Amino acid sequence: MKNLFAHPLLKVFFLLFPLLVTATAANAQQTCNAFVGNVCTEINAMYVKLDSTTRINGVLGNTAAENAMLKFARDNGINYLIMYDLQGLVASSTRATQLASLISRAKTQYGVQQVGAALAESQFADNIVAYNNSHAANERIDVLNVEKEFWRSTTNRAAEFDATINVLNYFKNVGTTNNLTTEIYIGWITANEGAQLGNAVDRVLVHYYRQNDTELVNYGVERLQYLAGASRKVKVIPIFSNEGPDTTDDAETYFMGNWLATNPNDKAFKSWIAGYNALTGSW
Repeated sequence: MKNLFAHPLLKVFFLLFPLLVTATAANAQQTCNAFVGNVCTEINAMYVKLDSTTRINGVLGNTAAENAMLKFARDNGINYLIMYDLQGLVASSTRATQLASLISRAKTQYGVQQVGAALAESQFADNIVAYNNSHAANERIDVLNVEKEFWRSTTNRAAEFDATINVLNYFKNVGTTNNLTTEIYIGWITANEGAQLGNAVDRVLVHYYRQNDTELVNYGVERLQYLAGASRKVKVIPIFSNEGPDTTDDAETYFMGNWLATNPNDKAFKSWIAGYNALTGSW
């Protein structure tokens, strides 16, 4: 029996909001919180950019943009929003008031069940707890999401990974005390790293950054095997990116942007889960 619960995630950048990332997940326990491609899922998620950059239009504080994003989420059955730009959040700030309004509308009017904060440093979890403690239940953040790309280190990968595990351990302690889920997004890992990550968080988001859905699950399939080396079952969410040549800051390549322009948003996950269910390894 596989030592994984498979969940999908789709990182997508759309013309309307260039840094929206869509995510989806299938739960082996079949908790039908959402349906993705007619598959029962626990999570169908989307990354959201709150702040604008020279290339990306953020949504926070722009009511029209916020509501258009929320409508997209509702219309596509998205029930989890992962938000960037929440590091150093001050609980009593105008920004926090704007965030509370956005989260409240998401949860009470648009079917969102969870909101996550994508963070890189331990102290930022304390900011989230302080924010939650000063806001109503339907305005709170539910997930601490770690985004530290240790696998890209060009100097001391072992030290970068150790620092990431320290952040995860801190987030886990904070999460246990404050009823927050923990997760991490990963690219390329070793067997030792996979086992440690699988034991450190509630779920792991695994990138599948390809230009189409061909042989998706076999793209770095060893990462699933490495995660299954943990001492407990691991919830896994595959991520698919909608970046394309005109909507990416990645100078090396682009991902599913062109393909998704002529294919349904959920097709990548349908292909991935079909491949996952066909895996026969003892792990």
